[in-house]
Amino acid sequence: AREWNENDYTFTISDELPEIDEDKRTIKKENRRLVVPFFYVGDRIGTIRIPQADLEAPAIRGDGDAQLRIGAGHSLHTYLPGQGSNVLFGAHHTTHFKKLEHVREGYLIYFDTAYGRFVYEIDSIFIIDGNDDSVARPTENEQLTLYTCYPFIYYGNAPERFIVTAKLIESEIYE
Repeated sequence: AREWNENDYTFTISDELPEIDEDKRTIKKENRRLVVPFFYVGDRIGTIRIPQADLEAPAIRGDGDAQLRIGAGHSLHTYLPGQGSNVLFGAHHTTHFKKLEHVREGYLIYFDTAYGRFVYEIDSIFIIDGNDDSVARPTENEQLTLYTCYPFIYYGNAPERFIVTAKLIESEIYE
């Protein structure tokens, strides 16, 4: 095991893989939230894939216009995969999340990062008002939330959002 001190917090890295708490579907790492690498806005975090919908998108840190041009953007006020709460990504319905309209409950979402691989199962699909930001709230259990503009055939800033939520079912943390 290795230890280091960062801003007066001591972290320990062990050679053991973390366990998933089956009740909360969160990854435990020595009773602390998983410490993930630091990503600057614009950095690629990983790749989001939904094979059954033929969807593959780069996962980019940040959700501004520049990030959404190159992939699915991560909302900076939410968590990253493996940290045990809401992981929120959005992308344009005309580009990276165009095929999101073909997903169904039960489909698997594979999220590969530099620090691990996470598998989520879609458990709900719904539509909300475009001004509703409730899907960005923290969740008790790890959840991947994907969103895009709706309706899919709308041009411009669509009035609603198409939301997909998925629960964590499997993970592998790389050491």
